[in-house]
Amino acid sequence: MVEQVSNNISFQHQFRYTFNEPVTVKELTDSLQGYERLAITYLPRVLNSLFDTEVVTLSVLVREISQGSLCEKLIFDLLFKDEETYRNFCNSVRRITGIDAASQGNYMRLICVLIMVALLAYGVSLAKGDKKAAIQQNTINILNLNTKETYFPGEKIVEIVEAITANDKKKVAENAIKVMRPAKKYQGEIELGEQQIMPVSSEIIAELPDKVEMEDAPIIKNFKDIDVQIRATDRDKDSGWAAIIEGVVERRVRLILPADINKDSLANNKTVRADVSVQFKISKTGELEAQNITLERLTEQP
Repeated sequence: MVEQVSNNISFQHQFRYTFNEPVTVKELTDSLQGYERLAITYLPRVLNSLFDTEVVTLSVLVREISQGSLCEKLIFDLLFKDEETYRNFCNSVRRITGIDAASQGNYMRLICVLIMVALLAYGVSLAKGDKKAAIQQNTINILNLNTKETYFPGEKIVEIVEAITANDKKKVAENAIKVMRPAKKYQGEIELGEQQIMPVSSEIIAELPDKVEMEDAPIIKNFKDIDVQIRATDRDKDSGWAAIIEGVVERRVRLILPADINKDSLANNKTVRADVSVQFKISKTGELEAQNITLERLTEQP
């Protein structure tokens, strides 16, 4: 099934367990939710990097669940900002592959399945604590089997997957474990696509931990000589301060002050110019979410 309309591309692909034991509804839904979360959060960003375009969002739909075979037919629906962005994406695919827009559905099915293979394999390697282990090379080998069809070497896809998930490794690992949990319990594997590609073997799945024991490194961004709008003050202690930075931090977050700052002088100002660092985390939707602002130094005296 392939459908193409003014600003989206939809295509169906296969998600299959290699065992026939019955699973509970919760086991099935938890596994598919992990798969959905990986796809929604990272697949558009990988496509944007590969094709230098802008996929706005992705939705995952279940078309069919085959009883007995544990084979789910899922639909990926890629949504673009507008018709022009959609056309630009199709032109980019045609420029790289030579495939016209009318025939790009099968290509998109394959490239997206291979990206999901890379995401799952990388999540498994993170969960196991392997940094540059055989799992990664195996993934590259799998992807390279399809290089003629995808026009991208496996190394390129793995490199992009690692780059876009660099600050979100724990969530990638947690969702990969959720996807693989039924396969671990019933000593099987998971296959993706009509090519029945296995991201990792049953032996590796059997070694997966039940829980991810890791923390994501904080994302720190520095800003020089910028307006800091003070929204809460406390002259007696450091913990009662809060601020926003227009265009960077739109909701009030904690403001961390240097030890030698004059709190009385600072409290008399609604806005100050300063060098700051902002700590972010990745939200559930994959967006950067500010956690706090550290005031490094004032660039203008209040």
